[in-house]
Amino acid sequence: MAAGFIGAFVVASLAVQLVRSMQTAQAVAPAQPSAVQPVVAHQATLWQDLGSR
Repeated sequence: MAAGFIGAFVVASLAVQLVRSMQTAQAVAPAQPSAVQPVVAHQATLWQDLGSR
């Protein structure tokens, strides 16, 4: 029962952080229809630049 409570607390904390970070990002740079949205690349793509040097 305690593990369930701790798990629910962790999930709720992460959800609150996610909502707050989304609100901060929207306040800093509101989304525009013509704006390019950020893309999270695969890990191999992130290291590709280092491998080409």
